[in-house]
Amino acid sequence: MKAIVKYTFCLFVWLAVDTHGQAQTPGDVSIDTVFARVRQHSVYRKTADWDKLYKQFKSYTDTAKNPFQGFRWLFAQLNDHHSSVRHRGKRYQHSKSTPVGKEDIFRYLRKQESYNSVRVGRFGDYGYIAIPSVGGDDSDTRQFVQAFRDSICRVFKPDVKGWMVDVRANGGGNLFPTMAVLEFLLPDGVFATVRGADNELISQWSLQNGDAYQNGKPETTNGRNCLKKDLSAPVVLLTSPVTVSSGEIVVMAFRSRKNTVVIGDTTGGLVTSNDWMDLSENTVLNISNSYVADRLGNLYKTALVPDIVLAEGYNFENLNQ
Repeated sequence: MKAIVKYTFCLFVWLAVDTHGQAQTPGDVSIDTVFARVRQHSVYRKTADWDKLYKQFKSYTDTAKNPFQGFRWLFAQLNDHHSSVRHRGKRYQHSKSTPVGKEDIFRYLRKQESYNSVRVGRFGDYGYIAIPSVGGDDSDTRQFVQAFRDSICRVFKPDVKGWMVDVRANGGGNLFPTMAVLEFLLPDGVFATVRGADNELISQWSLQNGDAYQNGKPETTNGRNCLKKDLSAPVVLLTSPVTVSSGEIVVMAFRSRKNTVVIGDTTGGLVTSNDWMDLSENTVLNISNSYVADRLGNLYKTALVPDIVLAEGYNFENLNQ
């Protein structure tokens, strides 16, 4: 009887450990399951040799101390810098390396990004709006939109002749609050569409009556305030290599606007639209599953090059320089 009990106990211990020697918990998910989701939903699902990738992936993970490291390798093979897997508090992503010679600039810009603060000012006849990355829940975003608009309203006067929109330190996040802040400079209606690997329509993003919408559903609920539509005022957008993801979509939305010019450095190139998938209590997949097109139908698959390249001179402390 003792032998049976001992054998049964050992069997339970063996079942509680996966094939890679990692202890399993009720919130775990197998790497094969995660790989299958990447293969099913990736924007590169039509172009990659998935059978070959899977064999190489298994060869790597079967001997790895931490098999989830294999997803960094997988995303590198896909040249996908935007997708990631978060497992047990760690994120596995194929991040872009900092361009040689621009390390100081990147550190400076990311320091600005970390402030996550609203910056509004006026330089003579022109207004200045710095758009930070935006996160948080619905109540946070509503407060963000209102606080940002209130700041702009203090600057907004009939004699303002144009606007500078600064997304140089915008590293992505929630797009819709940003668009709700800037809607007074853009026409109502669809400003972007999300397209899948076969160019199929996945989603539409639009502006209407002061708020941002996704597929006809309001994503912000602030309504209009003092900011009347101004579609003819000159607008200058400022970009940098730190401008990525939703920050790049802001640039796309303005690219088809009249009297608008983009100045700065080439953006970071994380132009895909991503979907978050909770695969278990411990595992989240953030997958690049589509591309974004502007209101004219121009589809973006690479970094955005400004109209006027000005790769130096970042100075947030003294914007007159």
